[in-house]
Amino acid sequence: MNILLLAKDYPPTIGGVENYSYYLAEGLGKTNAVKVVTFRGKNNENTWEDNVSVKRINLGFKISEVFKGVLLFFSLFICLLKERVDVVYATTWKVAIPAAVLKWMFRYELMITCHGAEVTRHKKSKVLMSLMNWVFCKSDKIVAVSAFTKSKVHEYSDVSDRKVTVVYNGIDSDKLKPYSLIDARRKLLLPENKFIITTISRVDSRKGHELVIRSIPKIIEQQTDFLYVIVGNGPNKSYLETLVKDLKLDDFVLFKGFVASELLDFYYSATNLFVMVNTLKDDKDFEGFGLVFAEAGYYSKPVIGGKNGGPCEVILDGKTGFLVEESISEIEERILYFMNNKNKLIEFGSNAFEWTNNMFTIDKMIEGITKVVLE
Repeated sequence: MNILLLAKDYPPTIGGVENYSYYLAEGLGKTNAVKVVTFRGKNNENTWEDNVSVKRINLGFKISEVFKGVLLFFSLFICLLKERVDVVYATTWKVAIPAAVLKWMFRYELMITCHGAEVTRHKKSKVLMSLMNWVFCKSDKIVAVSAFTKSKVHEYSDVSDRKVTVVYNGIDSDKLKPYSLIDARRKLLLPENKFIITTISRVDSRKGHELVIRSIPKIIEQQTDFLYVIVGNGPNKSYLETLVKDLKLDDFVLFKGFVASELLDFYYSATNLFVMVNTLKDDKDFEGFGLVFAEAGYYSKPVIGGKNGGPCEVILDGKTGFLVEESISEIEERILYFMNNKNKLIEFGSNAFEWTNNMFTIDKMIEGITKVVLE
């Protein structure tokens, strides 16, 4: 089968959707002829990856999203003229627009992946929401990365239920390498005798760092051997640093900022507990899946996450971790539960590893999407 994959960005450009596009192309490329059409980043060339060819559209200078769409339209048109394509797979709905337009000229199936907030982000714009609805209705199949995301697709479009299939995202376990807790802490120069909780994410208000920080004063009243490690950068970082100073928590919170990807193995391995209390302020921004919880599970770490969005499907509440409301007292209670019951760290961590390996691997993701492609 000949598959043409459309992606706004693609590795070596860094990002969640970029990685998704790469793994999707490589996975489908093992049993199909796959070509990727994307935009050129800095120093990106037309390349032949392991299983796919990648054509990068040269921008040359910063241009509007509309003009990008025009360039993508003509690139897709030329590809369709030159070769037979059975499936055009768009990794976001916006890059599917040219494919939806050209369907009347060429015979192919149009597939789209919906990740989460991109479905609702423009809900105040009638034009963009109508355009999205039209693209969804022109598509043949839609993959949603969670049941929560699927519910948003139905809420904001007129597509039939049979058209949308849930296929969970997956982690690339071949690239993850757990270390012993002590070895990881020595590598990172972290204290060996403290109970460490960690958040690895972009530092913005939706990720719930502030809620965790505000829970610490009550925690350290009972347990002083405690450290909260925050990995990542973002717009909320300076505010959180000021908050930590105001609460006199400098000895209990450590900001690491951006870290190289090869060090993430050590940060996951060094922690006792992974915490990211994702919040849902409105429909425009939410956690569509929550891959970091699955990654933490691969390192046999129990997790605490927000009781909203996709994480409700990644976390088995009471078995691999806990889902919590946006409640400082509840966060404090759940963290202390693990601090006071070290055997539960092992039990939940073991459950998390098994759950991740059964449900959230790249192989599982590709298997699910391949099934949808062939239906």
